[in-house]
Amino acid sequence: MSPVDVRVQVLNGSGVVGQAAEAAEALRAAGFQVPFTGNS
Repeated sequence: MSPVDVRVQVLNGSGVVGQAAEAAEALRAAGFQVPFTGNS
């Protein structure tokens, strides 16, 4: 299985604004699909 075959939901539970978007950007750059980001 390659990253393009994996869908990842990224949730920010840290309370620091923007961390989910930052993590999602890195995951997309690595080839993963990130259909949703948000807060947990």
